[in-house]
Amino acid sequence: MSHRAQQIVDAAVAAHASMAANVYSHRTLTVSQEEMETPCVSIAIEADEPMSDLGVTNLAFIDSLLTLSVTVVSADSSEPDLIADLLDMRRQSHIAMFSAAGRDLGLSFVMGVRYLGAERPEINVDGQNMAGSITCRWGIPYRMNLTDPS
Repeated sequence: MSHRAQQIVDAAVAAHASMAANVYSHRTLTVSQEEMETPCVSIAIEADEPMSDLGVTNLAFIDSLLTLSVTVVSADSSEPDLIADLLDMRRQSHIAMFSAAGRDLGLSFVMGVRYLGAERPEINVDGQNMAGSITCRWGIPYRMNLTDPS
């Protein structure tokens, strides 16, 4: 079985499957407009910090806070339309994260989903259309066994 952090990513990917044809894990920089990979959502792991200063909560388990970045990517012919597309995708992503199997991503070891904010939109005008992205961050508190994080 995979690490619980990967299981969380997989659950977040599954939660987004209904909002975009292309949902990726750990992939943002290599998304290609030419390959018809946009619009898309990419979910990646960021920091994973123990929730106790000592690293463990007791002798049997560790409570940790995993940060996920959820990046929505789209392309359009004008900046206002692109921003509107990105904000709509951000709205759908928010719904997906909080609706996924009762706000715990359907995982018994997840203790909830916490919204940690969003970055400003990034826009690239190098291609035929403008491409852009917005990254939102989510805190996922979870519990893992002290001797086996799967």
